[in-house]
Order: sequence, then C-alpha cells, then structure tokens
Amino acid sequence: MAKTHTTLFPTPPLDECKAPIENVFELTPVPSNDGQAVFTNTHPLWHPSGSRGVYGGTLIAQSLSAAMLTVPSTVNMHSMHCHFLIAATAETPIYYHVDHVNDGDRLVTCMVKAKQRNHLIFTATVSFINNHSSMDEKVLEHSRSKPDVSVPQDPAVIAGEGTGNGLFESRIVDGDIDDLLRPSDKRYRRFVRSRGTISNSGGSNAHILALTYLTDTYFIGTLWRVYNLSPYPSPPPTDQEEPNQKAEEIEVMASLNHSIYLHHPQAVRVDDWILTEMETPWAGNERGLVVQRIWSTDGILVATCIQEALVRLKQHETPKHML
Repeated sequence: MAKTHTTLFPTPPLDECKAPIENVFELTPVPSNDGQAVFTNTHPLWHPSGSRGVYGGTLIAQSLSAAMLTVPSTVNMHSMHCHFLIAATAETPIYYHVDHVNDGDRLVTCMVKAKQRNHLIFTATVSFINNHSSMDEKVLEHSRSKPDVSVPQDPAVIAGEGTGNGLFESRIVDGDIDDLLRPSDKRYRRFVRSRGTISNSGGSNAHILALTYLTDTYFIGTLWRVYNLSPYPSPPPTDQEEPNQKAEEIEVMASLNHSIYLHHPQAVRVDDWILTEMETPWAGNERGLVVQRIWSTDGILVATCIQEALVRLKQHETPKHML
C-alpha cells in the first residue's frame, strides 16, 4: 500500500493561543515555478464519518484563506461562489492555486482552484470590495429582521458544558417545523458559536473564515429534515439532533455548489452566539436548494447562503408476487 501524507510539510503543533477553528484554515505557501500564488493545508484534513470526502466547509474556508493572502487588507470579501467537483480525500494534501481575474480600484475578484493529485476537485470565485462609502451617500438599505428567539441562558450551555469536542457548539431553537407545514414552509433555527475565543492576531478575517467554514454545517441536511428522513441507519447522537427521523431512505446526497453573500463583515463574531435559519424553497429532479440566513447576537443580518445539492432516494424494489 502506498504511503499517504496528509500535509506537504511537517505539521506544526496547534497554536493554543488561537481558537481551535483557526488552525483549520491555516495555510502554508508552496513555491511555484510560474510565480502563481499556491498554498497548501498546514494541518491534516478532516473526513467526517459516513461522508464521501473531506468536510466541504474546510475547502470553502481554506479557499477563502488562500484568496485573502493575495489581496490588500483594505478589501473585504462580499461574495463567494463555490463548486464541488470531486470528493476530496484526507489522505493527501490539497493545493490551492489563486489567480486574480480582476484588480479594480474598488472590486477585486479571485479564482481559486483546489487540486489533489493533479485533479481539480473544487473551485471558488471570491469577490472583494473596498468599503469606502460615505455616510452622506444615498444608498438602498434594508434587511430581513432576526427571528424573535432568545440566546441560550442556561449556565451550562453558556459555559459549553456537555456539548462534545467539536470546533463549534450549537443549540436548536424554536422554528417553523410543524409536520403539518409544507416542506418549503419549514424553518430550522439554531444558535452556534466557536469553541474558544478568536485571537486578536486573527482579527476580522479569522471571524469571517470561521463563518464560511460554519456555513456548510447542517446546511444540506435541511433537505432531509423537512421530510423527517435520515441519511443514517439511525439518527447520530449529535448536539440535539432532531428526533423522530425515519429509517435511512437516502442513497446519495452531495453538495454541488455553495454561495455565500457577506453583508456586514465587521459585525461577524463567531465566538459569540450567532443565529442561523435554514429552509428549502424547492426540490425536484434529484436536486434540492437550501437557503441560510445568519444573524449576529445583536440582530444584524451578516450573511446569506445558498446551496444546491444532489439528492437521490433509495428505490425499493416491488415484490415479485405483486408484479
């Protein structure tokens, strides 16, 4: 069996001065003969149990991290459009190649191509904007209000007790999940925050990177939750996972593309409770669409996300005696 290497360079120890999530999107520059900006994962990759490959949020956050390393600090990411092409393996490094498509006075656009073993596995188009608007300028401004739900106040919850050892902790809150509602009318809400405090050295970018990583969590699962299905033989014992899910009925579920629209980058604080609301306005033709809105603790709509997924149900054979 060929020996596998999860990182290109020796893995450094985790930086205990940072929140655990910050180590995930840490990248190392890779020398390039043509002068192109190339980076690789500094730490080993995570392949969730039962999934087809490396967690998608890792690819999203590391691609954004690579793009951020090539742009001025005066610009902020405002949109990101990703395509999952081939499932990534955790057994070999990922290389992120960054090209600048546009370098304007106010807008900068990067194309990031993620490769493994010379195969293109993921692409991301990342757009940055220089927010220099004046308070005196006329602008259109509105946003969806935050649902009237409360941040968890239980001392044990606030302290993060009894919530496992993941990078984030989460708590389900009241949503529109009545079985009498149509699938397209259901809303799933949960409060989420990172474990540990984002470091001062990481700054605003670290909060944004952690948020992009988080956007892929529970997202695609909205499609099976609205039908009370489960992709597992039995529901996994995760943080307050939904009860009463039916037996495994899903044969294939995979993310096809993922878009993030960042509205207020300076308001993103992932080490404080943020509220996510997920819904699915449409499913058909073995595809489904999910939409996610994310609010800060003080009610600012900081991001909107859209993901399209491939969904294939198990087809049960008709008994021969009924043919």
